Amino acid sequence: PNLLAKLPSINQILYGGVFASSVSGLVKAGAAVATGQGADVSVGDVVVKALLLVASTTFLSKSLAKVDYASLDGVDAPTKSYGKEAGEYAMAGEVPSRSKDG
Repeated sequence: PNLLAKLPSINQILYGGVFASSVSGLVKAGAAVATGQGADVSVGDVVVKALLLVASTTFLSKSLAKVDYASLDGVDAPTKSYGKEAGEYAMAGEVPSRSKDG
């Protein structure tokens, strides 16, 4: 197993950081309102943090989702690969001017 393949991507780390920061800010704002210090809480700040929370959750979940390559438009089969095709040509010692599909 490749250790690097299991590490999160830079985007996932950034989305996770935005998510954590948004949750922290919203919890602090909620605690301030609950303790009667709601006057110190800016509505605009809460709205921005809520929007960042939704956006980071959406993008993080999309980045963690598995891609179903068979369902993509223009893909004949999940095994269709230009890299595989290039490897077959290389093993045969050929240098084609076109791919197999034209």
